[in-house]
Amino acid sequence: MAALQSTPQQTPDASQPQANGAVTVAALEQRMRQLERRLLARNPATGVAPLADEAPEVAALALAAAAPAAAPADADATDATTSAVYTLLERVPVLQDRMRDQVAHRQALSDALEKYAACRSYLALSDTSPPAETSETSSAPNASTTAVFERNALTVDAKAHLLAEVAPEWLRTQALLEEAREAQTALNPPEFQQVQSLAPRLEAVSAVSAAQDKRAEAANGKLDALLAEYNDTVQTLSQLFIHWDRLLEDLDARVRVAERRAQV
Repeated sequence: MAALQSTPQQTPDASQPQANGAVTVAALEQRMRQLERRLLARNPATGVAPLADEAPEVAALALAAAAPAAAPADADATDATTSAVYTLLERVPVLQDRMRDQVAHRQALSDALEKYAACRSYLALSDTSPPAETSETSSAPNASTTAVFERNALTVDAKAHLLAEVAPEWLRTQALLEEAREAQTALNPPEFQQVQSLAPRLEAVSAVSAAQDKRAEAANGKLDALLAEYNDTVQTLSQLFIHWDRLLEDLDARVRVAERRAQV
């Protein structure tokens, strides 16, 4: 009995909830810095200057959060945790406003988010792996399985309607494929596959063609020379005829002068 009475009773540690609160605030602080790094294009923990278009209140809050705080005493732990939480809560609306501005300035991103929000329920059902049989998943009305998607989203009537609508397109596609198959024989005949076997014959024909080209070039050279000589001869005869015509005109003029003198 004396031993039992002398045994000190263990009292709960009052600092344990405060430590848990400090850990939670530290985790929130880390997550907040990650969001600020992504949305504000700078790391608040390293003290890098913010962008030029950043709001002053964002920079002030980021610098206040990045400054290392002194370790509070046991009596002031609750006040320090509460102030840190309020600092985080003040920075959350600023990040939300910046996110809205980014989305508003990027219309493509805004459209993508709207489309994702419209198709979010269907995208959640794209997982084909069956969920574990637990009380939570069994009671969920939208389990992410293909069977649930086909049963809830696409009924038999809906599938039949879709098939009836795309049937003409399938028939036209089949007709085009048949035409392409028939045209393939004309565009790529079997003779083209024998080109490699006909290569020796083509080489012989190429050699004969090259020899004929040389002979034709020599014949063309001779013909050009003959034409040049003929041209020179014709020009020479033309000059002779012109000179002979002048001589005849001169002789005719002298004859006329002599006749006039004889008449006088």
